[in-house]
Amino acid sequence: MLYPQLSDPDRPSVHNWLELLDSELAQLGDGERVVIAHSLAVPLWLHAVSREPGVAQTDRVLLVSPPSPPYCPEGVEAAYPDLRLDTTIVPGGGHLDRDSGYGPWPSILACCRDSAARIEPNWPSHVSMPIPDRRRRDGDDVA
Repeated sequence: MLYPQLSDPDRPSVHNWLELLDSELAQLGDGERVVIAHSLAVPLWLHAVSREPGVAQTDRVLLVSPPSPPYCPEGVEAAYPDLRLDTTIVPGGGHLDRDSGYGPWPSILACCRDSAARIEPNWPSHVSMPIPDRRRRDGDDVA
């Protein structure tokens, strides 16, 4: 497991971050590859895979809390319209980080270990439990 630290998050450098990402991916070897990208790492990942198909081959990718303006004002789905993403929207989830009341999330770990596992909300104590919106890019409901 690798947990790269992206340099200078207040002033992102796509060039520097892509170099780091390439270096980290090269260290993973031939085993199963599961990528979790959070916040600004989401457009970094999407940029990486769009620049050269196959460069970032993985078994599963989880994109968590794509950034809001000013980093991606049009939204991830509009910026990358060719993606067909299964999504789970967590109402009231905020940025899905510790400041939003999130900590350990067992179903995320389960998804990393098993491609058949589904993400389940991990409601922090301050959030009521609304039903998550599960949808696919093609408009069909996700089971």
